Amino acid sequence: MLFGCGQPQLQVTVPLAVVNFAPHDGAVGIDPATVPAVCFNRPMDAAAASGALSLEGESGGAVPGLSIVAGGDNHCLLLQHEALAGDTGYVIRLRSGLASADGAALATDLASRFRTAAR
Repeated sequence: MLFGCGQPQLQVTVPLAVVNFAPHDGAVGIDPATVPAVCFNRPMDAAAASGALSLEGESGGAVPGLSIVAGGDNHCLLLQHEALAGDTGYVIRLRSGLASADGAALATDLASRFRTAAR
C-alpha cells in the first residue's frame, strides 16, 4: 500500500509580457487623435509606469502632454496625449524593469512603431 502525505503543490510564475500594442507595430495611416495602448498579461500600475513607458516622435523627442492611465481592467496602459502630428512616425518604448501591479518586471526593452495619417 502507498500512502500520500498532503497534496502536491506546483506554483507557476508567468513573467510579465506584452499581449498587444495598439496601433500594431508598423501600422500606417493612424488617426492623430488615436490614444495608443499597450496591453499586458497581468494588471498594471499606471503610476509606476512613468519613466519606463514612453511615446516618442521619430526624431526621439517625447510627445508633449503625455499621461499614462490604466484601462482594460488595469491590463492595459493608455498613452494619452495633447496631440500627435500628422504624417509623423512615433515609437512606443517600454524599458526593462517596467513592473506590473504585483511587481513582476519586464525582462527586456521593447518598442512598437506606427505612423499617423496626413492631416
